[in-house]
Amino acid sequence: MSIILRRCTTCKKEKPLSKFFKDKIRKYGHRYQCKECGGKYQRTERYKKYRREWQKKHPDYWRKQHYKIEFGSSLEEYNELFEKQNGCCAICERHQTELKKRLAVDHIYNTKQIRGLLCEDCNLGIGRLKDNIEILKKAIVYLQKGV
Repeated sequence: MSIILRRCTTCKKEKPLSKFFKDKIRKYGHRYQCKECGGKYQRTERYKKYRREWQKKHPDYWRKQHYKIEFGSSLEEYNELFEKQNGCCAICERHQTELKKRLAVDHIYNTKQIRGLLCEDCNLGIGRLKDNIEILKKAIVYLQKGV
């Protein structure tokens, strides 16, 4: 079994692929800088300042990339779903204006199929209960018993 090597664009050393972060956007599936060089650069004040300024100029870029990579979806599809749900969480029906964070995309874990938009509390709740209907039923019975 041969080890695949890649040359880091910063230190110019050839290293095994395990020394490079995976990156679905890149042509060959890994970043061009090794983990060591990339980490050093990202800790510099110059990079941090550049990143803050860039994010102010492009506020939706990362959201678009995240939806595309994670769900094979687009920001437009998110906005359509947001309108369909009237800007409310699909479970508790709290409106976006009542929340600190924007509604999260809820999806089936292994298929990445989008179910709806949820507030952080509802999304974490069903996620921590492992999307398991039986556990959710037991939780309902438990809550109905009262104190």
